[in-house]
Amino acid sequence: MNFYEVIMEIKSSGSKAQTNFLQSTCEDNDVIKELFRVMLSPEIVYYIKKVPLTPINPYNCDVVIRKDIDLLTRVYSLIRGSLRGDELSSAVQGIWFSCDSYRRKTLEWILDRKNPAKIGKAIVNKVWPGLIREQLYMGAVPGTQEALERLPWNKGVAVQIKEDGMTFLVDYEDGEPISIHTRPGQDITEYFPEFFASCKVNNGFTGMVHHEALVYDSESEILLDRATGNGLINKHIKGGNTGGVDNCLQTVLLDLFNKDKPGMSQEDRYNMLNDFKSRMSWVVPQFTLFSLDAARRFAQQLISSGGEGVICKVRDKPFKDGKPWYSVKIKNEFTCELQVIGTKSHSKKPYELGALLCSSSDRLLKVNVNLRCDADRLQHPEDVLGSIVQVRAESVIKSKTKTKASLYLPRMDGKSWDEYVRQDKTKADTYTQIKKAYSASLQGE
Repeated sequence: MNFYEVIMEIKSSGSKAQTNFLQSTCEDNDVIKELFRVMLSPEIVYYIKKVPLTPINPYNCDVVIRKDIDLLTRVYSLIRGSLRGDELSSAVQGIWFSCDSYRRKTLEWILDRKNPAKIGKAIVNKVWPGLIREQLYMGAVPGTQEALERLPWNKGVAVQIKEDGMTFLVDYEDGEPISIHTRPGQDITEYFPEFFASCKVNNGFTGMVHHEALVYDSESEILLDRATGNGLINKHIKGGNTGGVDNCLQTVLLDLFNKDKPGMSQEDRYNMLNDFKSRMSWVVPQFTLFSLDAARRFAQQLISSGGEGVICKVRDKPFKDGKPWYSVKIKNEFTCELQVIGTKSHSKKPYELGALLCSSSDRLLKVNVNLRCDADRLQHPEDVLGSIVQVRAESVIKSKTKTKASLYLPRMDGKSWDEYVRQDKTKADTYTQIKKAYSASLQGE
């Protein structure tokens, strides 16, 4: 079987069946193994979003690639090379023109970093242990009422100012900084020599320190907003640069993982962050608050002044990879009423509903919203079409390439269909009304 056939074979299977299939048919296939690695490994980045979907040009083909191993050989030539920008795009187009239909699809998956079977690092590492580097990272769950009420406010909760920059995870070995990785796990050490040199040595520490990298504009003497700053950092990495924005970084220390003491409480980890302060890094402000209302008021003050919000952490809990229940973010939120105009099947269970396509009444905003309740996924599409549902989101977004607006992190405002459907409504909000609700939420109205 070639790589395309493997993916198609397990496209609609569950994770257990996918793992069993790969172990029984592909475990000893080094070509399949390496194609998964180049597709999933954060160490391998091509700096272009997707393959140019140009019709095949037979006059450009010196060799037609009809085998996975031939494609892999050509892709490895890119990995080992130093091409960037237009040169890289031209090289990829050359490979694309040379491929047969199966290999073109495989190349597209590699460049898009995804495949229709949605096989990720966890499954691949079960079949080939340690093939893909998995980066430790502790995030935060959305600040739903249930998530926030679960926190022990009567004992005091650590509330940190939320800083949104580019995640820089600095690894240490025996007190010495050894590398910088992004949240997905890409090694970016070589692009930031000045920042790396500023990382403070901490005798004996082995583990990871979480920084959020911001860009300081010396002319305006301000820290740039997330979109602008992250754009400059990404451009810096994609260009293979080692100067420029590296000189303008300022990072906020958020958390750490001590490999020798994995059970350290949040309070002890926060105090230890002071050991890593430097001329380019400072520790995030943190306060102990004893009520959810106080945390919400504090978050809203930050949001109204242009900030992101806060992260609430239980002080006696350890570092945990993923998004534990005891780390909760409070960001800007607002609600709007949208009409269900379409449905999307569940990715693993095609006979169930996965998401609802919702729209403003004037059709200027459209967004897919996942269903929250398992029972609601069993509803027939005809029973939900036309319904008015209440949706909660963090912001209104507008893509440069799409004509319709959308919502950032949309979710149903309730626990089940009976809670998020608006039986009293016959018309959805207009795009203008939604934008006004979003603007008002930023001001705490």
